[in-house]
Amino acid sequence: MSVLGSGGSGSGDMAPSFVISINNNKIDDNITRLIQSVEYDSADNIADMMKLQVSNPNSVISDQKLFQPGNIIKLWIGFGDLEYIGAAIIEKTRPYFPSDGMRTIEVVAYSADRLLMRNAPDSSDELKPFLSEKEAQKKKEREHKKKVRGAPAFKGKSWGEDTFYSDVVADKAEEYSFGVDVDETPNNIIGPAGIIQKVGMTDYTFVAGIANELIWLFWVDMEEDETYWTLHLKDPDFISEIQDRKYTFRYDSITDGESEVGKWSGSSATTLLSFEGEQLMGEGPTNLSVQVKNYKTGNLETFGIVGDPAESSMEFTGIVDDSIEQPPGDSSEVSLSFGNVAVKVIADRQFQTAAHVKEWAEKWYQEHHRDYFSGGGTVRGPGVETLRAMQVHGMEGLGVMWSGDYYFTNVNHKVSSQDGYEVRWSGRKVVKTSSSEFTVGISNL
Repeated sequence: MSVLGSGGSGSGDMAPSFVISINNNKIDDNITRLIQSVEYDSADNIADMMKLQVSNPNSVISDQKLFQPGNIIKLWIGFGDLEYIGAAIIEKTRPYFPSDGMRTIEVVAYSADRLLMRNAPDSSDELKPFLSEKEAQKKKEREHKKKVRGAPAFKGKSWGEDTFYSDVVADKAEEYSFGVDVDETPNNIIGPAGIIQKVGMTDYTFVAGIANELIWLFWVDMEEDETYWTLHLKDPDFISEIQDRKYTFRYDSITDGESEVGKWSGSSATTLLSFEGEQLMGEGPTNLSVQVKNYKTGNLETFGIVGDPAESSMEFTGIVDDSIEQPPGDSSEVSLSFGNVAVKVIADRQFQTAAHVKEWAEKWYQEHHRDYFSGGGTVRGPGVETLRAMQVHGMEGLGVMWSGDYYFTNVNHKVSSQDGYEVRWSGRKVVKTSSSEFTVGISNL
C-alpha cells in the first residue's frame, strides 16, 4: 500500500492511500513507492482512462515488462479501507529522460470499451442503419443490379427485423469474449429492415448509438474479483449497481484571510470545495431533436425544431409522416435532445399529426429552456472514492438555481504526492418538473 499526500479538507481526513495490481498480481511495495501519481477518469459515453506517473531511476521501470501494453491494471483508493476504483488495459508508455532531474515514465491505460473502437465493417458500400419499406425495396433493387454487374456484396453486419436491440448488443459482447449484462429491450422500435451496422461505423459507435436511442446506459468494466470484462446495457429506470449510496455535497465557503476553504459538514453532507456552472439553454436559438413513436408505422420518427425565445413561433423541419396516430390512452413518451443532453418526457396528450408534435414541443421549450444546467466541482475527503460517472448526487449551498441533483458524466480520481487525493466531477443538473402540460422523467443521460 502506498500513502501519498496529506488527504483532503477537514480535520477528519486521513492521508489517502492506494494499491494497484497488474494481471491480478499485487505489485511489490518498492515499485509502488515509485508511483508519483495515479489518476482514474470515469466517463459516460467514452472509455475510462487510467494514468500513472512513475519515477524511473536508472531505467528500473522502463527496462521491465511490468507496465508493458496489454497488461491489466486494477486500482484501489481510499482512507483506511480501500475502495475498488476500476480496471484498465495498458495501451502505451511514455518515458521521459530530462536534461536535469529524475527520469519518469507515464503509463496510459483504458477500459475495454477501447477495443470496440478499433473494429468496423469493411466495405465501400454506404447503407442507412434504418430504412423505410420504400427505401428497403430500393436497396433490394440496387443489390440485384450490383449482383448482375458482379459488384461486391455489402460486407457490413445486419440483423433481421425480429431481432431485439438487446440481442444485437449481446452478439457484440460475445464477439469480444465479454460477459453479457444486458437488459431486454423493447422489440417495437426495430425498423422494417432490421438492424444494420453501416460501413465504417465502429462497434463502439454502433452500440453507443443503440444506447443513446433508448436513453439507456452502456459501459464495459471488470469486477474486482474477476478476470474478464463485462459489457453492460442497462435501463436506467431499473438499475441498481451504478450506485448504492447517494451523497449530498455542501458548498459552505468561509473567509480565511484572503482565501476561501470548504467546511467539513459531517456525515450527512460532504464538502464541495469548488463549483462552476453553465446554463445549457439560454435566451438564444437552440436546435432541438424531437423523437416520437408513430404507432401507425411502428417506427420512431424524428423532427428537427429550432427554438428561439425571441420568436413567437419555431422553425419545424424533418417531417417524415404527417400522421402520428396514437393508440387509445392519455399520454405519449417523447425523447428530446439538444447538444449532448437527452431527455425522456411523458406528455399528457395524444399526438395525431406532426403539427401536434410541433405545438407540444414549442410549449415545452418555452416553459423549460431556462431549466437545464451543467456544472462541475472538486470534492475531497473520505467517501468520495465511491463516486463514478453515471451516478446522481446532490449539491447544496449554491442557491436555488444551482442547488439540486446532478447526473455525473465524468468523475476524475487523482492521488498525487503533491496534492493528496482529489476528485473532480462534471455533469448536468437533473430536472424534475411537473405542470399541467408536462412531466419530465429521466434527464441528462
